[in-house]
Amino acid sequence: MILDTPLSPKEIDELNAFLMSDATPEDCMHIVTLDGFLTALAIGPKLVLPREGTCRIFGAGGADNR
Repeated sequence: MILDTPLSPKEIDELNAFLMSDATPEDCMHIVTLDGFLTALAIGPKLVLPREGTCRIFGAGGADNR
């Protein structure tokens, strides 16, 4: 799937609610941190594999560390 439009304000609110919910680890990134992290990945000189990036987004243990 290729997204060619930015997230709507409603979608951003939904993503933020998910990131702050009990469904994610306590050390999960906040929406502002996630925005900066994804920007750095997009413009950075090195390729970061999805698995590595996901672990960083959801904390040191990854998404299934609950």
